[in-house]
Amino acid sequence: ANLQSLRYSSSPPKMEVLDQLLIPHAKEYIDIPDVEAAWSVIRKMQIRGAPLIAMVAVLGLAVDVNTNKKTIEEMTALGSDADALEAYIHKKLDYLATSRPTAVNLFNALEEVKQKLIAVVKSDSATREAFCKTILEHAEFMLERDVADNRAIGQHGADVILKTCSSTDTIRLVTICNTGSLATAGYGTALGVARALQERNALQSIHALETRPYNQGSRLTAFEILEEQMPGGTLICDSAAGALMNTKGVDAVVVGADRVCANGDTANKIGTYNLSLVAAAHGVPFYVAAPFTTLDTSLSCGEKIEIEERPAEEMISTSKAPKGMPCWNPAFDVTPAKFIAGIITEKGVIEPAIDGTIDVAAFVEAHTKADAAAAATETVTKLKVPFDYTEQSCDSLPAYLAKNAPVAMEHLGATTSEGLVCNEVGDGNLNLVFIVLNETNGKQIIVKQSLPYVRCVGESWPLTLERSFFEYKALAAEKEACPEFVPTVYYFSKSDGLMVMEYIPPPNIILRKGLIAGIRYPTMATDMGTFCAKTLFKTSGFALTETQLR
Repeated sequence: ANLQSLRYSSSPPKMEVLDQLLIPHAKEYIDIPDVEAAWSVIRKMQIRGAPLIAMVAVLGLAVDVNTNKKTIEEMTALGSDADALEAYIHKKLDYLATSRPTAVNLFNALEEVKQKLIAVVKSDSATREAFCKTILEHAEFMLERDVADNRAIGQHGADVILKTCSSTDTIRLVTICNTGSLATAGYGTALGVARALQERNALQSIHALETRPYNQGSRLTAFEILEEQMPGGTLICDSAAGALMNTKGVDAVVVGADRVCANGDTANKIGTYNLSLVAAAHGVPFYVAAPFTTLDTSLSCGEKIEIEERPAEEMISTSKAPKGMPCWNPAFDVTPAKFIAGIITEKGVIEPAIDGTIDVAAFVEAHTKADAAAAATETVTKLKVPFDYTEQSCDSLPAYLAKNAPVAMEHLGATTSEGLVCNEVGDGNLNLVFIVLNETNGKQIIVKQSLPYVRCVGESWPLTLERSFFEYKALAAEKEACPEFVPTVYYFSKSDGLMVMEYIPPPNIILRKGLIAGIRYPTMATDMGTFCAKTLFKTSGFALTETQLR
């Protein structure tokens, strides 16, 4: 998609959102420095769409706790009191929850963050930094997940619509409100289905209802259709849907959702219920497209959904009605499940049973169990990286040493990072290896840092940093047993998997490389024999007491 509903950068975290009240006449972005700003743009409908509301809330919190000076000072004042820090963040989460009541995605997203905070409280490092980093990482994960989920919704939707409408190769769609890039972090839900059809050259046309009284269809969806150059894009007034189906023909209707109940009843923008009735009267399949997080099985049916009512002024100002005219202005209505042909999620399509009922609860239960099983497997295989792990580079390492490794700095003959030059010499997939030179006196040290993943594969193949701890312990024992072949360790950080060692004079070459290059090492066999004999003997039961051996 060409449109960006929000712009986010992570270093340091910063977010701007597109002011959708100005679309299509202007593209202006609003800076979101804290939760108050996030709450405001949600409440004023400067951003809207259930998935986007959730994203802006959580990213707004992440920006707030990580960059807002007032928030940082208030959290710092709480010291290391984990419970107080958690309660402080909970207040911000609860405040965000008051922005808009109908879309369940917001509440699910805030609850996800609360669960992450519980894990921090239970950890050994429940500091302000740990809370802030956890919130930031989860917010960024949610941002990536939203776009991926939307694309999956689009593909599932295109599949089921083409299967249902098998008599035609190209689809004539109708939609209401805005469910595209402007309602999500990217791609869209219902409009994402249209995009997926377009990508397959299977979209013949798409008609967008203007969506009174806030005109999300005419202001936003029409704007996206033009921006994306969708074929047959046409705007119609809300009351023209029936005439369109009767005279020109429609193959399918696809709409978004703000909440889907256990029985399939669906809350969406006001006018959606009317559209479902018109579709049913003309035999047109009516689909709902929404992320899994929109499925709310805590509510048995649509009657339980709290429907937001907007101010009368919104309706009066957009309809040119006389001031003082009483108005009823619900933002949403509920479409009964009996009018829905399928609910499209990123995990698949929930289709009606033979009796016409839609069992959302069973679908959620099945996938929740599957996700839990997958998470349990991942927990076994995924190795944890300490929250304060920082991968070093030639640029960052001098300052790191100056701050953390005084003994190493002493061996370099330096008190500050000024004059220290780093050169990365390792080429392995498991570790970073640097030579650090003090240009003023020529003194050097070696720095080795274990990576938490296999470098040639990436983070999808994690490694434990515990190996660096055991390597450090082994080097200490080996140094004692065979000092002539083992460098002295000046500094070790368990959280960073980093060791600073005595400089090994030239040739600085990896043995594997030397052997491949055909270099002869006349004393290698003797040296290795001596090293193994000394270390094996001096770390065995022959040389150690029972306590030392254990």
